[in-house]
Amino acid sequence: MKRLFLIPVCVFFAILIFGCCEHQTNKLSNAVITNVKTSDCLLSEQKNTFAKSMDSLTVQYSDHTLFITQFGLWIVCATDIINTSIQTSNDTIRVFESGRTDDDCVCKVNHAFQIENVPPGVYVLEIYYFNFLNYQQTYDLR
Repeated sequence: MKRLFLIPVCVFFAILIFGCCEHQTNKLSNAVITNVKTSDCLLSEQKNTFAKSMDSLTVQYSDHTLFITQFGLWIVCATDIINTSIQTSNDTIRVFESGRTDDDCVCKVNHAFQIENVPPGVYVLEIYYFNFLNYQQTYDLR
């Protein structure tokens, strides 16, 4: 009789421990930034315009790859490359951009990059420029 009682109790605890808690993994853990390209300076001004950020942004999705282009992004004139890195969680893609800050001149450029290995799903895309949130939008990539 005791054995019959123990079996349902053991099954209950096994379900409680292993069944109810879903182990979440970061489905974006393999996402990487590739093909970073920055145009030549399209317009230059004094540094007080640096806070203007960018004019517009396009996002396209195909074959598990995000294609992102920023138009009219202000950077320091002496910058030869915009450092672009990524951090991800299960539903958020954070892109961090930085470059030089030691010039009195800023240039307006177009900046493009790809994020590969993005499975279909709904994600928040955040772009930080010098650690300030510059862009945030939710995308349904299905």
